[in-house]
Amino acid sequence: MSNTTVVFGVLAAVFWGLSPVFSKKGFTTGGTPLLATLALVIFGTVGLWVLIGITHGSEEILDSLTLAAAGPFVLGGIVGTGIGRLLNYSGVKALGASVNSAGVATDPVFAAALGVMLLGEQITLVQLLGICLVVTGVAVTLLSGGGNNRGWPKRVLIYPLGAALAYGSGAVIRRFGLVNIPISPIQAAAINETAALCVLSGYALFRLDTDTVTDATLDSYSYLIAAGIINTAGLVSFFISINNGPVAIGSTLAGMSTLMTVGASAIFLDNVETVTRVTGIGAVVTVVGASLVV
Repeated sequence: MSNTTVVFGVLAAVFWGLSPVFSKKGFTTGGTPLLATLALVIFGTVGLWVLIGITHGSEEILDSLTLAAAGPFVLGGIVGTGIGRLLNYSGVKALGASVNSAGVATDPVFAAALGVMLLGEQITLVQLLGICLVVTGVAVTLLSGGGNNRGWPKRVLIYPLGAALAYGSGAVIRRFGLVNIPISPIQAAAINETAALCVLSGYALFRLDTDTVTDATLDSYSYLIAAGIINTAGLVSFFISINNGPVAIGSTLAGMSTLMTVGASAIFLDNVETVTRVTGIGAVVTVVGASLVV
């Protein structure tokens, strides 16, 4: 396994672990999941195209952006970024950053299963054990009694689990594109974000009213913008990781973001949500499972 896969998978976990914490802070001052998702894709799209303009020549960009090359990343952007993030940040608001992140961390299970079925990837017994531990750690976290201080109904688990399915599916679609199409991870990520932005902008025209935009405070927008920048760094890291190794490995490493989110939530969201001892145990089991996968 490439060291690049491991290093950038861990970096993705760090960035993606911090992003929900910043978003949750934004929600406490008037922000909404749709605003958070839009902030993420807007900054992701602009930042990535600027980065491409710096690192790639205009002729190279135009030559590589054919319809066939863009297809997998457009689909991956709609499923894994647009739908996945909207469900994810709905979960952050409904359950709390720490518990929601544990549910979303099941995405390696979906990614591994789809990778085996659709891409012919193979998983060793040790890696399978690691994935099982990840799932166990997530289950313990979900049942830990942590999350929003006001509590949450069990039906809202559809948000993190739906996001996990979307993320896992998106990862497999992107992996297929990166393996079969001569395109750089940064270009792929830019196409991914652009597709998500187009879909979410259309959705926002019907769902986002003026009051929603104006009710959010300056502090809220500041936190959501910071979350967008951090999340973009995580996306680039994740693309580099799965470009250099199996999608099951990259997705599981990125799933260690749960530990980062739980730790950061305990420090920065102590007056917003509860992080119990059992929540911490679940996070540790998740990390042990991820280390076995590596």
